[in-house]
Amino acid sequence: MLAAKGRITMTLPLPLWRRDFLELGLVEIGIDGDIGIAAAQLDLHGDPADRLIVATAQLIDATLLTADLSILQWNTTLKRFDARQ
Repeated sequence: MLAAKGRITMTLPLPLWRRDFLELGLVEIGIDGDIGIAAAQLDLHGDPADRLIVATAQLIDATLLTADLSILQWNTTLKRFDARQ
């Protein structure tokens, strides 16, 4: 969606980009009921995709790499790293 809106530029078609990252060891995490419930209960702005991403990171105790200022400035214990650096 970001590429379609011109907010990011993809150097490869999305299926090839995904394949390459999976071959490098990227692990996909499916959205389940626990993540959905956690996302609905977040005190975070209304973007559903952001809420699902944040909830997933919290539930698996991962550090979230993001350039989204609303997530970076959100007052929470979420471990995050500023991707703009």
